[in-house]
Amino acid sequence: RSAKLGIPLPIGALSNRRSFAFVDNVAEAIITACENKVEGAYIVTDSAPVSTAYLYRRLLQAYGCADRTFRCPEAVLMGVAKAILGARANSFLGDAAFDGSRFRSVTGWSPSISLDKAIAQTVANSAPDIDRQQ
Repeated sequence: RSAKLGIPLPIGALSNRRSFAFVDNVAEAIITACENKVEGAYIVTDSAPVSTAYLYRRLLQAYGCADRTFRCPEAVLMGVAKAILGARANSFLGDAAFDGSRFRSVTGWSPSISLDKAIAQTVANSAPDIDRQQ
C-alpha cells in the first residue's frame, strides 16, 4: 500500500535478505509435488533473496513512481521501526531468506513467473481505490 501511495521510506540502505514465492508459482509447485508423489516438507521459493529496499523500489516502479527510498543508518531505522511496529519490526527489516533448491532438485520444478512479472501482475490486479502521490 505504501508503494501504491508513493510514500517515501527510509529503507534505501537496508540490505536484508528476503525470499518470496508468488501464489501462482506456489500453486504450480503443489501440483508438481502431487504429480511426483513427493513426500516430506520442502521450502518453495521462486527467486533469489532480495532486500526489502529492492522490493519496494520495484513496487514503486511498477506503480509508476520514482524511487522514493532514502538512506538511513540501519541502527536508527531499526530503533524507529521498533518504536512504531514493536516486535513486528524484525519481521519487516530482518532477514527471512530460505533455500528452495532441494524442492527444485527433487522435482525438477522451476517457477514459471519471475519476481518482476509477479510484481507486475500484483500491481495490475491491485484495487484502483488509492490515488498515488505524484
